[in-house]
Amino acid sequence: VASSGRKVCVVDPKPTAVWPNNYGVWIDEFEALGLEDCLDKTWSEATVFLDSGAEDEKTLRRPYGRVDRKKLKTRLYERCLEHEVRFKEALAKEVK
Repeated sequence: VASSGRKVCVVDPKPTAVWPNNYGVWIDEFEALGLEDCLDKTWSEATVFLDSGAEDEKTLRRPYGRVDRKKLKTRLYERCLEHEVRFKEALAKEVK
């Protein structure tokens, strides 16, 4: 958004901290964004467990990857700085 000339402000209590959770993505979607180097583990397919039984497993034949959280956040943070995004170290109370 900021690269199109719009003013952007990111509200985050710790904008440079590493994200606490793990994130997974479809590899082709990250490739389309030019972010495939921000993956730390990849699989040729993924298995989804819908319930507790083996019959509730579904294999998805689509490459899947685990995001390298530190690398992705660094990349996005640097892009923000390049486009003069402002950072507000705070926690949003509500969005209207």
